[in-house]
Amino acid sequence: MDYRNTDPEKMRVELREVFRACGDKDHPDWEEYDQAMVEQDAVIVLVKPDRVYGKLQ
Repeated sequence: MDYRNTDPEKMRVELREVFRACGDKDHPDWEEYDQAMVEQDAVIVLVKPDRVYGKLQ
């Protein structure tokens, strides 16, 4: 997903979800974060595994 092939509002929401999933708290300034993601041409790579091996906790 990126800003060229995804609705900008959907991309904004998804990038925020990725941020939240990677940390334990919200960004202190979401507007600044959103602008930085646009300027950096941020992308999201979603991977759907077919199998998972090993012990899951």
